[in-house]
Amino acid sequence: MVLLAVLFLAADVSTACTGYWFVAAAVVTYLIAAAIVHKNKFFCYFGIFFTFCIYCAFMTAQSENSSMIDMYNKTQAVITGTVSRINNTGYGKSITLKECEIKTEYGNLYENVIVYVNNDEVFIKEGFVIEVSGSIRKFEKARNEGMFDAYTYYKSNGIAYRCEAGKIVVTGQKNSIEYIMPEIKNKINNIYEKITDNETKGFLNAVILGDKSEIDDEMYELYRNNGIAHILAISGLHITFLASFVYNMLRKRGLAFFPAFGICALFLVFYSIMTGNSVSAKRAVIMYMVKMGAEFAGRTYDTLSSLAFAMIIICAENVNIIYNPGFLLSFTAIAGIAIFCPAVVKSMKKIIKTQNKYISKIIEMVSVSVGISVFMMPLIAYNYFEIPLYAPFLNLIIIPLMSVVILCAVAAVMLSFISMSAASFIIGAVSIIIKLYTAFCKIINIMPYSRIITGRPEKSSCIIFYIILIIMSAAILNNKKIIMKKFPLIIIVSIIILFAKDTKTVEADFIDVGQGDSILVREKSGTVMLFDGGSSDIKNVGEKRIYPLIKCKGIKKIDYIFISHTDNDHINGIMELIELSGSDLKIKNIILPLIKNASQDENYNNIIKKSCEKGININYVNTGSKFNLKNDFSVTCIHPDNGYIYSDANDYSAVYILKKDDFKMLLTGDIEKKAEDNILKNKDVREELKNMTVLKAAHHGSASSSGEEFIKLVNPEVTVISCGINNRYGHPKESTLEMLKKYNSDIYVTKECGQVMIRYTKDKFYVKTL
Repeated sequence: MVLLAVLFLAADVSTACTGYWFVAAAVVTYLIAAAIVHKNKFFCYFGIFFTFCIYCAFMTAQSENSSMIDMYNKTQAVITGTVSRINNTGYGKSITLKECEIKTEYGNLYENVIVYVNNDEVFIKEGFVIEVSGSIRKFEKARNEGMFDAYTYYKSNGIAYRCEAGKIVVTGQKNSIEYIMPEIKNKINNIYEKITDNETKGFLNAVILGDKSEIDDEMYELYRNNGIAHILAISGLHITFLASFVYNMLRKRGLAFFPAFGICALFLVFYSIMTGNSVSAKRAVIMYMVKMGAEFAGRTYDTLSSLAFAMIIICAENVNIIYNPGFLLSFTAIAGIAIFCPAVVKSMKKIIKTQNKYISKIIEMVSVSVGISVFMMPLIAYNYFEIPLYAPFLNLIIIPLMSVVILCAVAAVMLSFISMSAASFIIGAVSIIIKLYTAFCKIINIMPYSRIITGRPEKSSCIIFYIILIIMSAAILNNKKIIMKKFPLIIIVSIIILFAKDTKTVEADFIDVGQGDSILVREKSGTVMLFDGGSSDIKNVGEKRIYPLIKCKGIKKIDYIFISHTDNDHINGIMELIELSGSDLKIKNIILPLIKNASQDENYNNIIKKSCEKGININYVNTGSKFNLKNDFSVTCIHPDNGYIYSDANDYSAVYILKKDDFKMLLTGDIEKKAEDNILKNKDVREELKNMTVLKAAHHGSASSSGEEFIKLVNPEVTVISCGINNRYGHPKESTLEMLKKYNSDIYVTKECGQVMIRYTKDKFYVKTL
């Protein structure tokens, strides 16, 4: 039993660990095991743990697709595969193809593919074998911290490529149970459509049928923000309820244990297939079968062993699943229930002594709910960068009502064959419960600290957190009274360790926004600045790339947004941040260059209008304006001059020197050689420009900027060029790169390396990329 528990721990740890972290994780888990495994078996279990870690690491490395098809250049292909899933999207349909043969100019490939279709010219359903002609490419990896990593996510689901469909031809049909069950799912969906409204139907499709495509976006966001989105996934709650219902019904009809168990097992397998075979559903089905098998064999059921067994079976099918957030959340939640919650309950009953059985039951329920939330905290914060503070208490209300939802949803389907009116009446209870859920969530939302923006914790902090919790749990369950008494204090210390951050003296992140600019700068005292934020080739760049990085850093306020000029590739993301400004993100000041004829610049005036509506202060700068911040950190504007006659928006770009000790960074907006020459005329500015540590190359590395006299004076140690992949301007220009190389500058281009991270501390600086 313990052996399988150790295997589970091995897989969970190996998920986050590569290189040196892999070795470190092995060592610390060795220490964890010492606290929970009998001494004379310890080395055996550790050897199995280490072997399993190596297996996971090796298999995931082997699964890397090394074909010539890349993420950004489309390749023409003909794909033949079987339709396993169809989802509606905002742009048409996504069709998951399995058992695919992909014919390309590089040869044939055999991987699963998602096909995106924007028309309904050809009727397609699950089980059809289709031939698709179209362009194919890999999913995109995350290019910034906090950005959704589509490549890893789809790889964890066993899908290698995406295809924009051209021509589709149906060539056959398969009739296995895997493709028949979706038809039953569609029939149940049609029943829900007839007996209830769209909101309730979308909710039931998610909760009963495992299809979240029709759930209201506002509802999902509300549930996620309040920590109850897990009810929308097929999980142990659903499986246990349905399995118990079927099993007890069969037993009451006189069936013996074994036939009843067999029918129940088949029902669960079919139900899991019908709902899309999600990780949480497969885990719950396997664990329920193990539980029933233990009962049949007259053996004791062990939760951790059953959990580990489910993990091994699921990983055997696709080892990359260990990178899937759903896998980690599902398995860690059950591990927390098995390992940590008993210790929490025992400690709280020791601290709060009572003879009243009802109070004792309430203490137990609250302890379990809080225990799960605490144990899940690292994963929630790592994936969503925030913690819903009141989720443990909200779940005490939400989860019991889910049994009523499932019962009514199943009963309504059965009654629909007799009377649609009766089915509609029953499903009305679900609509009422949904309204209650929404009301509870909205009440929680207006409470103080309903969501705490934590940022993404370090992997090392997550591992230390779990080490402390597991060792503490082992000590409490072994009646170590001193640990029981110090239990709340240990939890608080663990949480402090989890979210402790080592902020450098100056941190500058050049965000990969495609063809545009955005630089996030933080000073150790907590001052946060954003220089520009926009893109001409990434849609919703503020929502998709800039804000995720801000949230990932745990930033809740921006002290200054410096706008160099008002071209869209520098401001459209900022306009999105202004709209977001409120409870989650506060923007205090926006800094604009002081220019002539500002009233004629529509974007300039729109920024002022939107900022005023949100209560954001507007300040104006020109040459000589200086911001003296804490710890001798300063931001100085060196362009445009007062009354400067500019030819276009690029020409009036505000240029800033950021200085801390000997560290100097020059941010140049989109200035061109005319503006560079104007800056060089100022003798005082020339002195400041000498020997920059970091230069943000002007105008995305255009040939119209970065003149030799300017670069020679600036003489940057490091140059960062922000531009988009396959941009139509050909940025950065070769002449610009040659000029920078001539003066021995280290060049980082965001289209090649993604986010560029500059870190300065104690007279030293270094550069990192993703």
